[in-house]
Amino acid sequence: MNVARISAARAGLFALLVTGAPISQDRVAPPAAELIELAALIQQVRAAHSPEPPKDALDRFHAVLRYTPVRVQQDSVELDLDVTYLAPGHLRYRVDEPGRTLEQGWDDEGGWSLVDKQLTALRGKDLANDREQVKRRLGIARQLLRLLDPAAVLAALESPSAPARSRFRLSEKESADVWVVRGELAEYPLLAPTADGLTTARVRLEVTVDAERGLVHAVEAQPLDQHGAPSGPTETVVLRDMVQQDGIVLPRELFFLRARQREARIGIRSIDLRPDAVTPATVRRPR
Repeated sequence: MNVARISAARAGLFALLVTGAPISQDRVAPPAAELIELAALIQQVRAAHSPEPPKDALDRFHAVLRYTPVRVQQDSVELDLDVTYLAPGHLRYRVDEPGRTLEQGWDDEGGWSLVDKQLTALRGKDLANDREQVKRRLGIARQLLRLLDPAAVLAALESPSAPARSRFRLSEKESADVWVVRGELAEYPLLAPTADGLTTARVRLEVTVDAERGLVHAVEAQPLDQHGAPSGPTETVVLRDMVQQDGIVLPRELFFLRARQREARIGIRSIDLRPDAVTPATVRRPR
């Protein structure tokens, strides 16, 4: 199996889904590849993404996100979400709509929704769609926080491959030299539950790193069951438009794909990575 050819085809597919541009998926031959040790690549990624690393691990954020669902069965309507997230699984967000404000979230008791001061627990078949929507947004928040420290993701890989040189198609006319690393990760947050209902699962991970800058372009995860077999569709995050804030470099735009189809586009309009006011009490459903 030609791994370089597969990686190049995936890169072309990512660009097609991200830009909508009709591009060739023919193999882009990588240059003569110098070797790099995984430990050195991790250091390069850490320096690129965390020029001034925080003293404590990031475990929460407050952000305003521009959310655009792009699945075929959804209306492609942009929403501005005021999002508060606290690891490992507390989410609360607000959407201001004409004439009303909608709040939804996930806490220790599951999903909830608040409309016109009416609190509803998202249980039962009738509310399954709302519950799944909140779960997906929880998955997006968890993946976003996890990928703010991609060096830690690389360092946590089990049985990692040696970095392999390839090319990543950024757009119809632009591509970049990259390193591709593959391995398994014991726990990774998912956009949607696996066939056995897991929202965090063991995955086979592929991380694509810009060879020159050390910035991560994409992360692809294949959920695995207890026997190591695929247990759900692949999930991919493509990171774009990197900027430095609070000592770390983060994307202003992310594309989330599931089964190689675009699931959502997220634009980070503002984000606070050290919100002192975020506590378990402030993220739980209203009482």
